[in-house]
Amino acid sequence: MATLDELFAEAGLSAPQRTNRNRTVTTPGSYEAPVEGIQDYGAFQRGFTAGITPGLIEKKKQDVRVGAAAKEFDALKLTELIETSDTDPIAFKKNAALRGQTLSLLKGDLRADYLKAAKFNDTESMNNILSQVSNLSEGITNLNTFLTESQKTDQYDMEASNYKIGDATYTDAEGNKQALTFNQLADVNNNNPEALSYVQRKDKYGAVDTFLNVKNSKYGSFEVNISDLNAAQIQNRLALNADYGTETSSYLKDNPKIKQNTTAWSQTTDNAQKGVRTTSSGSKITDGVDVENRNNATAFANNAIGEDDFKELRASYLVKALKREDIVNTETVKGALAALKSEEGMQKYADANNIALDQAKNDVKTNVDKIIRTSLENEYLKRTGSYEWDGEKYVKAVLGLKISTSPISDDKDTGDETVTSFMEDIFSRFNAVTSGASNALKDSEDSVLEGEKVENTLTLLRGKKYNGKLITDVKYTKVGELKNGEPDLRLQVFTQTGDDEIPQKSLVDISDAGSRREFLENIARSKFGEGTAVSKEIAQAYTDIQVARSDVQRVFKIYSDRLRKTLETGKWDDKIDPKYKDAFDAEMDRRAAEDFENN
Repeated sequence: MATLDELFAEAGLSAPQRTNRNRTVTTPGSYEAPVEGIQDYGAFQRGFTAGITPGLIEKKKQDVRVGAAAKEFDALKLTELIETSDTDPIAFKKNAALRGQTLSLLKGDLRADYLKAAKFNDTESMNNILSQVSNLSEGITNLNTFLTESQKTDQYDMEASNYKIGDATYTDAEGNKQALTFNQLADVNNNNPEALSYVQRKDKYGAVDTFLNVKNSKYGSFEVNISDLNAAQIQNRLALNADYGTETSSYLKDNPKIKQNTTAWSQTTDNAQKGVRTTSSGSKITDGVDVENRNNATAFANNAIGEDDFKELRASYLVKALKREDIVNTETVKGALAALKSEEGMQKYADANNIALDQAKNDVKTNVDKIIRTSLENEYLKRTGSYEWDGEKYVKAVLGLKISTSPISDDKDTGDETVTSFMEDIFSRFNAVTSGASNALKDSEDSVLEGEKVENTLTLLRGKKYNGKLITDVKYTKVGELKNGEPDLRLQVFTQTGDDEIPQKSLVDISDAGSRREFLENIARSKFGEGTAVSKEIAQAYTDIQVARSDVQRVFKIYSDRLRKTLETGKWDDKIDPKYKDAFDAEMDRRAAEDFENN
């Protein structure tokens, strides 16, 4: 029963205050108060209580609780989905229908349930409703965080990232099954917003999860557990960005490229139909540099794959590798990619190769790493600046390419050559033709050799340039006799730049070793270029050839009999010191050239 003070308070009155005056007691029958004295002292309170509405006190308490709960609930703010731009990896628009649904929850059912629980002082139900709203807000915050992180394209590789929504799939316009991703979710959100709604339900452990539910969209019906999209899940879905440029530059700081030493190169091709000869010249790296470059490329790839973060970068590396022009789409590549698309694709790979599923996954990972390794090696070779892609592999590039054309001639000076191969060829063949000319004039009464008699020499030199001009004709002239009885010869070389120009004559003293050398080096410079580096290379090649020829002479003095036999048979005698093998090969080449000229 309520106290007197509570009753007065509920009636809006102040309870009377007691006084300390002495109480007067009347006696029945007295002159002042001829009535009975008061014996029931609770009668007043009972009478006062009878004048108050029953349950008013409890109602007042409920109203106070409901009012406080309403203020508390109405102060709740529910997180909204953020909006991302069309240029972001996932383009999400604000969804008015979805927002309306959440607001109706706050202003309708959830609010009504919360106030009802407050009325009856059901704190457990009130806490459950607050937890429900908090869980919904947290799920939306998770999705917002995912969308925000997805926009960090400098940090993450969006194409390599996992946007899949569980194992859900849809059938595309071509009838192929595709994995459902957040991109399809965004498409539904932007173009069919009414298809989306928030749904909450308990898992088997009693925890409440919030789902973004999609009903009857063009991709079918599916849902996304946004409560599970926590920070760890987001990091697992977003692939770190692998940057070939950064990786290579970083490696080269500690492992600088070797010096790209080059050798002069030229190539001559004839267009018989147009009667035009095209000569391409430039330089290429040496074979030794090529070997070192490829070894360094392998070391770079091994280093990148061995890094601690490679596992996190693998997906991005693969996506970028497949975009490169220098990755050939082989059957191995196709098989790995098909297997990576889905569990079904991986199982097909396993069945096709008659292996277990775990082995298939391991094989595919190995093949993926091979693709990445090749792309890393290619990146390194590309960055040396010394290679070009031929459609299948990187080959030595022609550096400083120059192209010239001239009328076609009947000589055989075509093909792909380096300075060394050119000098070896022209040295041997020029010695052969001049030796033939010397023999022809030695016992002859004639002092001039020309026309058909110099055809071998003209075949060798026609189409080549001397002093930068095309050689058109040659003559031999005997001007005397040397001390050894051999004729003292001069080679008249006729050159011109065009048909309307009178051929200019130059005289070469082929009896003098220095003049012969200058003549042949001049022809080589006209072919490969006049630069200092090329000139040095041409001179060095000539010197190397002379050394080889002197080795031949030494070999003949030491192993004359055996060498005669080896030269006759063309087979090397293993009893001869191996250091003379190169000299033997050089002599065999010289004889082959001489036979060619004579025949």
